[in-house]
Order: sequence, then C-alpha cells, then structure tokens
Amino acid sequence: MDIQREREAFERLPLAELAIKSEYVYYNEETNSYWPNEDFCPSDAPETMNFAWKAWQAAKAQAVPEWIDYTKQSPRIDGRYQIFISGEQITADWQSPFGFSDPVEGEALIQGLISHWGMLPEPPKPQEPTND
Repeated sequence: MDIQREREAFERLPLAELAIKSEYVYYNEETNSYWPNEDFCPSDAPETMNFAWKAWQAAKAQAVPEWIDYTKQSPRIDGRYQIFISGEQITADWQSPFGFSDPVEGEALIQGLISHWGMLPEPPKPQEPTND
C-alpha cells in the first residue's frame, strides 16, 4: 500500500478534508497519525481523524491485495496465493522450485503466462452466537 497515495485519498473524504482545511489537525509522517493544531482545534478532532485513518488503512489492506510482478520475484514460502494468469485472477498453489499449479487438479500451470501474484486475504472470522 502506497501510504502517501492512500493518505491523499483519505483526506479527500468530506470530514477529513474539513479538518485539514480548517487546520484543526496536521499529519505527522513519523507517527503516521494526525496531531492537533494547538492554536485552534476541537478536542475530539485528532482522535476522530486517527480512528478514521486507522480504519481506512485496515480496510484498504484487506480489500486490495498487493500484487508482485512474477517476472521479478516469486513467492518464498510454499502455499496458496492469488495469481494473474492470461489476464484472469485465480487461486493457485506455489511449490518451490516447481512453480504454480492448479489447487484442485494439481496440474502445473504455464509459468510464462503468469504476470503477478499476491497473498490471499484473511478468511472471515466466524461470528459468535448472540444470546438474544
């Protein structure tokens, strides 16, 4: 995730944009968080901005896989990954030194057709039953 690009997109949200333009808060690169402008800041502005910023980053990290160019780097750990092969996104198994294979049939995929790979997203966590 390109943090600068994501921060710029986050700051275009109406409430974030208002807080920035009103100079209630400013972004601190070292801490990757928003700090209050001591001269003029509502008390909850930094806390609200940081809560929203952390939620934005978490959602982006889950929703958008980071794609790695397969011609430059292959996975280092055997396992299941997302890949782009012939312009289609599928799930495949990686086994070093053999490459990617079909996870159901176990057949080797044509490695030259694979352009990118990425980690699979975290599986959903089961919900606990409610006591209604």
